[in-house]
Amino acid sequence: MRGLPDAAVTADEAATDTSGVLAGFVGQPRWSLANWLALHEPMVIVDEAHNTKTDKSFTALKRLNPSAILELTATPIPTKTNVLYHVSAQELAAESMIKLPIALAEHPQGWQQAVFAAVQTRLGLEAEALKDEAAGHGYVRPIVLFQAQNENDEVPPAALRKHLEDELHIPANHIKVATGDTRELEGLDLAARDCQVRFVITVQALREGWDCPFAYVLCSLQKLSSATAVEQLLGRVLRMPYAKPRGRAALNRAYAHVCEAKFSTAAHELADRLINNMGFEALDVASMVVQQSSLPLFDGFEQDTTPAPVSIAQVATNFIATSLTPELKTAAGVTVTQVGGEQTWVVTGHISPEVEAQLVAQVRGAKKQEHVQAKVAQHNALVAAQSSPASRGERFAPIPTLGYRSTPQGQLWPLEREAVLEAVELDLLTPEAISLPGFQVVEQSNTFEIYLKDSHVKLRAADASQIAFDYGSSTITADDLVRWLDQSLFQKLPEFTQNQRASYFAAVVNHLIHEKGIPLVTLAKTRFRLALDIEARVGDLKDKAAKTQFRQLVLDGAWDVEPDWTRPLLFEANRYPVPAGSRYGGRYQFNKHFYPVQADLKDGGEEFFCAQLLDNHAKVKYWVRNLTTAPCGFGLATSKGHFYPDFVAELLDGRIAVVEYKGAHLVNDPYEIEKRQIGELWARKSLGRCVFGQITKERNGLGTAGQLDALLA
Repeated sequence: MRGLPDAAVTADEAATDTSGVLAGFVGQPRWSLANWLALHEPMVIVDEAHNTKTDKSFTALKRLNPSAILELTATPIPTKTNVLYHVSAQELAAESMIKLPIALAEHPQGWQQAVFAAVQTRLGLEAEALKDEAAGHGYVRPIVLFQAQNENDEVPPAALRKHLEDELHIPANHIKVATGDTRELEGLDLAARDCQVRFVITVQALREGWDCPFAYVLCSLQKLSSATAVEQLLGRVLRMPYAKPRGRAALNRAYAHVCEAKFSTAAHELADRLINNMGFEALDVASMVVQQSSLPLFDGFEQDTTPAPVSIAQVATNFIATSLTPELKTAAGVTVTQVGGEQTWVVTGHISPEVEAQLVAQVRGAKKQEHVQAKVAQHNALVAAQSSPASRGERFAPIPTLGYRSTPQGQLWPLEREAVLEAVELDLLTPEAISLPGFQVVEQSNTFEIYLKDSHVKLRAADASQIAFDYGSSTITADDLVRWLDQSLFQKLPEFTQNQRASYFAAVVNHLIHEKGIPLVTLAKTRFRLALDIEARVGDLKDKAAKTQFRQLVLDGAWDVEPDWTRPLLFEANRYPVPAGSRYGGRYQFNKHFYPVQADLKDGGEEFFCAQLLDNHAKVKYWVRNLTTAPCGFGLATSKGHFYPDFVAELLDGRIAVVEYKGAHLVNDPYEIEKRQIGELWARKSLGRCVFGQITKERNGLGTAGQLDALLA
């Protein structure tokens, strides 16, 4: 506290205090909320943290004496931010938190065309929203967010409002203006059913703190290259209503109308904003911004669960060019132009290391050269992403899940571990269940003693036995302990009734007291450890029973198990939520991976080699590095839950190939054997439409490549 600026009352302040109150508080904290907070060393959570990187902000935060500062922002400042966790766009899309892709339409004829198109887009979306609500998906009123020009330009907010009312006959109560001087949104609940607002006009006043998931359309009348706040405005139309997917495909997208003559220019500027200012990954952006020469909203919508193939803008990046080197003159995809009176190289397609070296040589200084290298890396990432099948609008064949029939003519149900466990009657009162072989009495507290030495108070660790007074009697009873165990574990053991749980807990406590000789007071002291061990014991019993039952019902044929083509897994374009830190970042370029990124793949490993073989195999059309989470990853039920194979491929002949790569030391593990058996059962029951293989480095004289060839034959 005393080290904080202006935290304590000074002698000078006390001397000048006419009330005389401060005289008795010299050197003590001032009477203020800030000081009260500082005394408690609070944890401070800062929203929009990119705005708190000034000296004044740091001084204010220091004044609060925080124990920790947690910052939240979509646009972290790299040099001033310690990023602890980063959420990728694909992860947000998979959780239905944002609308993707962004359908971008350019309007070279001018702002009037862009405004008209935005109004028509909103009309089409409102018609879709009414159908969606009728189908039970909740109320949505799509809103257009207009970014007008500045006051001294052609289309300031007032002029745009007049155009909407006079030329397009928009009712006045449907339009609101939100600028620095005009704040017509204050006090309005835009999500309310009785709210009439359908158009919001701003310049850049909605950059932060404005949350309206009903905003679907951004119409910018400014040049994307000069609109300093376009990325924040775009963020206003990306948020998904209720964070749930809509029933109508059109309502799962965002829409942007811009005044640009060339789509490649508009798309690239928008991609730049998304990557550099909004925290999106370059590999995500290529599939997020799609071209729509005429948005399908103009003539109404037809129900469609999958978006039609889209046209992806060719990535074009500008670089300063000071010399016309022969290498650059002849390089593929490189042209020279004049931008703002400055000679500039426009590069399309993949930039080779040789061309990159030439581009870097055009500038002087380490920072400028690093900037060029970063632009090249971003450019190549976008180019690579655009070459992926998902970005091109291709479709991956459906992958059948696994189902079962308990009777030959019965209904086909999804095969899950829970279905197997339902057929298990677990007896908790057996000697095996009651015994807790791993349970040990562990002292759960750290013991210290405070003592005096040389007139100073000291602290040291102490022997717990010095203060352990475990008398043979206690105020707690065995029934009390049983009730406490039930209160602690009833949510974790929901499949048992309270009578079953109470009988089991009483039997365990009785066994530990009378058979193991552990005093009741000791059990009471270690009750948290006891609860954990009981939970683990029941889990082990369930696993053992599930394994036995899974073999009998599934693998040995008591149930009729077959692929379920009515409930397949679909690899959808924008549902591959790979955390930014788990993406393949090597230099090898995969050509057949369905998505622009690959999950959890490291350069040079055995799985990487297997991925290369798949990518180069003549019979493989597309492949996916499978995710290990539902609903975006393909999983097969096992006695322990789900097994997510490493790779899923669509072959040119229409078959689905599932490949699990396994290190040689794990091949004979019992659970790995079970996974192989369920995969082979899935493939065998598909009647030739699917194949499954567990591949290792070497098996029966065949290497990885030979095993893959045999599998795909």
